[in-house]
Amino acid sequence: MVGRDNIQFRLPLLLILLPILFSGGCKSLQKVNFASANDKNTALIVEKTLSSEPHFRYLDIKKMSLKVNLNNQNEYNSPANCKIITDSAIHISVQPFFGLEMFVARLTPDTFIFIDKTKNTCYQSDYAFLNSKFNLDMSYNTIQSIIMNQLFAAGETQILPAIFGNLNDKNSAAGLQYENEKYTGKVKLTPEFRISEVEVNIKSGAEKFNVSYSGFGDTGKATSFPFNLDFKVSNSYRAFGLNINILRLIADETITLPELNLNKYQKGNISTLIK
Repeated sequence: MVGRDNIQFRLPLLLILLPILFSGGCKSLQKVNFASANDKNTALIVEKTLSSEPHFRYLDIKKMSLKVNLNNQNEYNSPANCKIITDSAIHISVQPFFGLEMFVARLTPDTFIFIDKTKNTCYQSDYAFLNSKFNLDMSYNTIQSIIMNQLFAAGETQILPAIFGNLNDKNSAAGLQYENEKYTGKVKLTPEFRISEVEVNIKSGAEKFNVSYSGFGDTGKATSFPFNLDFKVSNSYRAFGLNINILRLIADETITLPELNLNKYQKGNISTLIK
């Protein structure tokens, strides 16, 4: 059984890993052709989804609440904030006690950095390590898409209408589905063609990733944003959950990321952090 202290320590790391466990990546996978893959209706749904999703250059989530749940037995909550510069960096600061920063995660297209200030330790690696650790294909772009409520397809490097077929689901206004050599996926949409839920399954096992979006609220721009994101990752013996409740955000105002002086910290072995 995972203890509360261990949950607290792994919270920022889970925030990184939950979205990327089933992220699409570098390989070109064999695709399964849906009967409706080239249907005009499918192409129109993809087009409307892409045009309706957020396209912010900057997203500054100034206040949010994180809730982690492991195996429905242990739960940990913490305030945090997140800064995103599209296609450049995702910066997450976790502040469990009175705004005191204890953990930092910085993702870029090439690397990720995790700083545990309670242990004065910095961990740094690239996505190749995570690929080898979890036997997956991961990319920064897909992590960004998941957080930003944008369309993605696990195992695909491009979003093309031919990837998808129509998803007929009574609980969604419209939807898309896809299948390739490694993954199957479903995307549920609102009447406004915003993504309300994504489900990804690994075909070779029981692993499943799900993220749902709700509470679409005003951003001060033309496009709304989901203020509640609910991530779930499970297999036959373990389940992780992460809920992000956004309390305040600012879109498309220039962001300057905090400087990270990694020389201040001792270097940790990333292999000991993820096991």
